[in-house]
Amino acid sequence: MEKFTASNGTQVVPITAPGVAKGIAVAPDFGCRTNIYDGDVQALREFFQHERDQELGRWRFNAYLTVYEAENHQPGNRARAVNVLDDRTGRLHMRHEGQAAWRETNPALSEAAAAYFAAHPEPKQWHEAKPGEVWVAKLSTGPTFDEVALQVMEYAEEGIVFMDHAEEEPYELTATEITDARRIWPEVSDE
Repeated sequence: MEKFTASNGTQVVPITAPGVAKGIAVAPDFGCRTNIYDGDVQALREFFQHERDQELGRWRFNAYLTVYEAENHQPGNRARAVNVLDDRTGRLHMRHEGQAAWRETNPALSEAAAAYFAAHPEPKQWHEAKPGEVWVAKLSTGPTFDEVALQVMEYAEEGIVFMDHAEEEPYELTATEITDARRIWPEVSDE
């Protein structure tokens, strides 16, 4: 698990190193100490809740609304769906991506669903690009949508990224500037 930031701004960092017992460090100094302050207690509660949520495949919007991915059972509707559980009442409410909330009796449910979809964008084919491949990508970085050839490269620090021909501008595979992409090498067959 990566660094976790609690609602009060305190950071909790899991420690995993060879030959060292697993543990966690609490910001701001990440040092070893025996005193745990109120802000640290709250951060640790949220950290352990987040860890458990990940184990159970759920995403927490706030203290009482939990979001689960769901199958869309509406014929003809291709939008992704989630179930939002209100822990206070135990009621489960389905919401679809892009669903209008103008008649919503409880707007927090739609807010939770919208936040989930924003935090978990639908994966695109180029998110799984492999080192050595070349893709033509549409970038939204300028006033127009420019198409550029990008090679997939792997670096020690950045990891796997798209790199432009001058090797000046790396783009993460999931960069929001990339609005569309198609692989051109190795060639993709239409079969």
